[in-house]
Amino acid sequence: MFKGTCGRVRRTDDGEQFWECMMKDKVVINELEFLSHVTIEDVLSIDESWENMRNVADREGDSFKFFRSGSDCYFMQQAGFEWIWTNC
Repeated sequence: MFKGTCGRVRRTDDGEQFWECMMKDKVVINELEFLSHVTIEDVLSIDESWENMRNVADREGDSFKFFRSGSDCYFMQQAGFEWIWTNC
């Protein structure tokens, strides 16, 4: 389930604590593992593909990085922002 971007999540009642724990416990994973645990369409614009979104980030010189935190939180990071999915 898509939880939101870092800015949105951090503004919730427990969001800052959640974000700090998430960042402290993060483990780098590869793109395939990440995509197998999230619904990437949650963050795509209409008519946008994942390949297009990723290619734009690559061309800007700040490619996506992929992480797992704990057993049920996955997030990708680009240009100082995180997009967060959780199973809780």
